[in-house]
Amino acid sequence: MKYEKTIIFIMTVIVAAVIVGCSTYWWQQSVLEKEKSLMQQQINGLQQQINDLTRTKSDSQQQLDESAKEPEKYVKVISPNGGETICLDENFIIEWESKGIDSVKLFLLAGGGGWYNLGGFPATYNEAEEKGKGTYVWKVGETKQGKGVFGEGEAYKIQIESAYDNVPVIDISDGVFSIIICKG
Repeated sequence: MKYEKTIIFIMTVIVAAVIVGCSTYWWQQSVLEKEKSLMQQQINGLQQQINDLTRTKSDSQQQLDESAKEPEKYVKVISPNGGETICLDENFIIEWESKGIDSVKLFLLAGGGGWYNLGGFPATYNEAEEKGKGTYVWKVGETKQGKGVFGEGEAYKIQIESAYDNVPVIDISDGVFSIIICKG
């Protein structure tokens, strides 16, 4: 009988160990499945953030690329662009570049606030018929308002402008130039 009690005891311990072991195993498996599910959700969330950042980077790069492109429409004063001294009643060549516009208007801006219309021209107005280049031989002192409406001075600029769909396209000399009387 002692032997039977020992066997029953051992069998009870084995059954208990198997039950506890299996329970522990299934509990561990359920915990691992929950952790695996949570980790997969975190991975999916991180992947979505990566996708969003990649899309944002791509959009930002596209905006940078577009802003670095040459403007579709522009006009730029080439000469006189500042620092020149030109003679009253002599010819001076006003030069500009343009793109995407059909015509330009030239203005002389005086340091005292006056402005004088020099005329309107095709945007590519030049003898060589070069696309995007414009030149006008200006008899210094003559304007649309007449001759002699301004005199010597040190604070003149040229403004070249056009309009496209009511949006002005304008450039002004970077610096001032002087007009002097050269003939005695």
